[in-house]
Amino acid sequence: MEPEPLRPNPSPRLLFVLLTCTLLGLALLLLARTVWNTSGDLSHGFAAYYTSAHLVLDGADPVRFYDNRWFMERTRELGFGDTPDIYNINPPSTALMLLPIARLSPETADVIWSIANFILLAGALWLLVAALQAAGYSLRSRPLLLAALLGFAALFNPVHVNFQYGQAYVLMLFLLSVALLAFVRGWDARLGGSLALMLTLKSAGTLLWLVLLLDRRWRALGFGLGATLLSVLLAVPLLGVRVWWEYALWLPSLFNQPWTGVTAYQTTSSLVHHLFKFDARFSPAPLVDWPWLVSPLSMLTTASLLAAVFSAGWLVARELPCARGRLLRFSMIAALMVAMQPVGEEHSYAVLLAPVLVALVAAVDAEPGVRRGLTVWTAATGALLLAAPLPFLDDALVSGWRAFLAYPKLYGALLVTASLAVTQAAEPALWRALARQRLSELRAALRSATTFRRRAVGEVS
Repeated sequence: MEPEPLRPNPSPRLLFVLLTCTLLGLALLLLARTVWNTSGDLSHGFAAYYTSAHLVLDGADPVRFYDNRWFMERTRELGFGDTPDIYNINPPSTALMLLPIARLSPETADVIWSIANFILLAGALWLLVAALQAAGYSLRSRPLLLAALLGFAALFNPVHVNFQYGQAYVLMLFLLSVALLAFVRGWDARLGGSLALMLTLKSAGTLLWLVLLLDRRWRALGFGLGATLLSVLLAVPLLGVRVWWEYALWLPSLFNQPWTGVTAYQTTSSLVHHLFKFDARFSPAPLVDWPWLVSPLSMLTTASLLAAVFSAGWLVARELPCARGRLLRFSMIAALMVAMQPVGEEHSYAVLLAPVLVALVAAVDAEPGVRRGLTVWTAATGALLLAAPLPFLDDALVSGWRAFLAYPKLYGALLVTASLAVTQAAEPALWRALARQRLSELRAALRSATTFRRRAVGEVS
């Protein structure tokens, strides 16, 4: 009897492919399970969107939306007895977001909203892959890397929390992905329009307008400002004019509310308030009670972060292919957009999935050496801090030095920003020469602009 021939062992690559596909499938199933389980379950964030849209259709005065007690009673009347919410951190036009489904029952509207968000998430990921491809990061020829990124996206906890609370930050992620692809491709109208929608629907992405200024994308800036103005004008028949003034007057106070220091808000402003300003409910045991330090320290932190990203992306940036440089610059600013807001909960960080994926791909493709090790470490650590379901709301983390452990999402965003900054910055030995060159170019541009203005004034006179 002849022995049975030995079957060849599967190759390590085949095993790796099977493992990757299995993990991707499990991640997608987990995301689908979250969407399925939360659809129709009424939640706080969805309560604000649905109630405001319903009240607009009923002809209510939108100015009253910023009366917290009055608005919360309206949410209860519409069926959100266990999950009431306030409106006041939203701009007036947020009330128009769910207008098409506001006459449906809250449960039905919530199911439709969940399905729409799932489609928007898929669209955002498709746009992100297109932006990476446009910048020269080939993913379609690297299916394992692509599968790993999609699996990571499906496990990204802020996305799950967004579905759980019926929030709008997957929509913001989609609009950010449109803007990112448009910025790389040079599509100014789409870039300006997407930033305008982010601003008017959720007051999100305000920091991204800085990229248009620094990159001198004047056409995109013009389109964006025009689209913003048009959006406001189109909303006036439904919302009126006075509500916009009410919101503009109220918005600055978000930076200094009693609840600013609550650890649910993963922002630099919240961290500074929590460490240095006593509040019996939200920060009962600060590191030191120095309320006079809060405002200057918050402004100094903001200015330092902006100076760092400006230096890395523009002042001492190394030479990169044009499209790749645009992708990295835009993503670096986007990585800070939630951290520098007055308030930003975990679901707000769903929008950071875009810069996180860019940072991970850029780190994988970095040149071997110290730079690559640094970018991989910062990108991976930041991505894990943002993606993981960490218990940062634990009461044990609200006192003294332990409060530093209560802001993992903020640290994750800063590490992703750092990774993108390291990717773009030139070697330190070149910084002085590059800074001198860039500042010289800036002075020349300012002189040209001044000369043009004087000539224009002279011709008119």
